[in-house]
Amino acid sequence: MCARLTAARRHGTRSGGDTLLRGTSRHLCQRRPRRDRRDRTRDRTNRDHRLHGRERCRPGDQSPHRRGPDPRRCRPGRGRCALRRARVRRAGSAAHSIPAGVRDADRRAGPVDEDRQPGHAQPAQPARRQGHRRSRRPGPAGGHHGRRRGCVAALRCPHHGHPAAARGHFPPDAGRRERSVEALIREWLNIGLRWVHLIAGIGWIGTSLYFMWLDASLTKPDPPRSRVESEAWLLHSGGFYLVERRQVPPGQLPSPIHWFKWEAAMTWLTGFPLLVLIYYTTRGVYLVDPAVSSVTPGTAVLVGIGLLVISWAVYDLLWTSPLAREGGRAAAVLSWILLVAVVYALTHVLSGRAAYVHVGAMLGTIMVANVWMRIVPAQREIIAAAEAGRTPDRTLSTRAKQRSTHNSYATFPVIFTMLSNHYPGTYGHPLNWLILVLLIVVGAGVRHVMIAREKGRPADWWLVPVTAALAAVIYLTSPAWLAAPARGGDPVAFAAVKDVIDRRCVSCHSRTPTDDIFRIAPNGVTFDTPESIRARVETIRDRTVVLKNMPLGNKTGMTDAERSLLARWLDEEAR
Repeated sequence: MCARLTAARRHGTRSGGDTLLRGTSRHLCQRRPRRDRRDRTRDRTNRDHRLHGRERCRPGDQSPHRRGPDPRRCRPGRGRCALRRARVRRAGSAAHSIPAGVRDADRRAGPVDEDRQPGHAQPAQPARRQGHRRSRRPGPAGGHHGRRRGCVAALRCPHHGHPAAARGHFPPDAGRRERSVEALIREWLNIGLRWVHLIAGIGWIGTSLYFMWLDASLTKPDPPRSRVESEAWLLHSGGFYLVERRQVPPGQLPSPIHWFKWEAAMTWLTGFPLLVLIYYTTRGVYLVDPAVSSVTPGTAVLVGIGLLVISWAVYDLLWTSPLAREGGRAAAVLSWILLVAVVYALTHVLSGRAAYVHVGAMLGTIMVANVWMRIVPAQREIIAAAEAGRTPDRTLSTRAKQRSTHNSYATFPVIFTMLSNHYPGTYGHPLNWLILVLLIVVGAGVRHVMIAREKGRPADWWLVPVTAALAAVIYLTSPAWLAAPARGGDPVAFAAVKDVIDRRCVSCHSRTPTDDIFRIAPNGVTFDTPESIRARVETIRDRTVVLKNMPLGNKTGMTDAERSLLARWLDEEAR
């Protein structure tokens, strides 16, 4: 209604401010003529007498100095002023009958008072409830403008931009601003969690590699010393260090004792929220792929969380069973079989990218659980035994050392899975499960060679299967294996290619993305101009034609015919 009032006043006559503005709320609201101070004082006095004296006004009465009903007086069921009810309601209400042009023009118009500059759009002003006295506000020329508590001058209509006055009205870009704030929060959560996750992971992996090396490098002291089991001399940062492995006298616990456990905890406590942020709260954009399976995002989330819990339970049960005795060869073989089965199953249920990351999350969860469920309890038993003056249980120490070795072997495969989202040629491959298994073999094999050398028992022959596995991965991801058949047909016009990219890719890869997830072009790749498209023809070929993992999860519905059209155009560009 206020839009009509403002538009009518803007386009109507202004004979002394007495033009009647008829709204839809049964009142006749008007701008009163300016009067001198004595008239205004007399008006307030009469009004106060009517409000507080015997002649209290009845609903619908009007002031003696007004030409229409007083909008400050109550009407039954209407509140203090009809304009208080003139707000933009939900879709389907009468407020939406206001023509869009009038409503938009009024939104741009700014203030409705006399300080509005003709021909200039003013910014939206906040609504303020005025008292009975004049509001002293500086005017353009340094003076003051008086504002009465009139329904038009004091109570801002919804189109003047104040949420409290609008009572439910939001500017048309409010949703966009909210989404931008949400995207900003998600972006910085992503950055912060990744940063801390990387720092904690470096500390954890560094200490793990160091202590595996240290245990292998300790030697018997020469000459032997009391309670010294082994020692190692180190040279670092311009000085010599002597590290000893000792037996603590009964009841004599050294202090302080430095533990190495919080690095593992912090790595998991930042890694799991990162998994939730990227894969579980993005409506399945990264988590599922319709070309892989028809699983829903909710089911995929349950699969991912269940995998982390069940994998640790099965692993721990296996390595505490009789199969883990006598070197644990049977348990090791069964563990490899189960790992391959999990990799194959995940790559046929989740998207390739999500499957790789979840395999890494599974191995990382097992590693953290090894630290807190097996290694740390064994260390607490050693401390308790030293305080009580008794011999500690060696079984716990042996099991802790075994789990620490497992963690060391899993380190390199986990590092690759955490980096795999940067290499779509692996997770986007038709045989992505086989590639991941081969890369796990490469990582674990390299770590085995390192540990064997540290122990003084070189096992360089392991480099043969490692090299073979790596060569197989390189061949599978090469153009020789992925080469597409030759395509014929008429030449493809660039306009047709641009149309496909505009409909299927630009919603994300643009300077101003319209996608509901991405507010910034992923990896900074944009296709707004012909030059930017031609500059990335190889990337377009790899992601849309060869690997077919773009659009992400085929969210925009790129068809095989459109991929074929892009392939023909790319072949022409290559020639």
